[in-house]
Amino acid sequence: MESNTDRNIYIKHNDCFEKLPYGIICYLEAAGSYCNIYMSDNKMLTVSQPLGEICEFLCPNTFIRVHRSYVINRNYVDKYAGNIFIIHDKSIPIGRAYRKEALSNFNIVTKG
Repeated sequence: MESNTDRNIYIKHNDCFEKLPYGIICYLEAAGSYCNIYMSDNKMLTVSQPLGEICEFLCPNTFIRVHRSYVINRNYVDKYAGNIFIIHDKSIPIGRAYRKEALSNFNIVTKG
């Protein structure tokens, strides 16, 4: 069986489709009818597809919709505090409508 880190998505960028392994995508951010894809090598790719369309092709075990404007790769979450996830010093808000589902993807130990 193929692991999630071995999977890829091909994103149309300029006049070709660029291969992006799931394992290098940290998070995606909506930008109107465009989407910014932030990667572990500190590169950012802007594509002319909305976030919702790209989400349909991402592995739901790895990528979590946490806000109407953000999808995160759960493997890159460094911290969780209140209503934000921290990925590489970037604060990503957790929307009220997504909070319960988003947090259910993590083993969060709470006191009492």
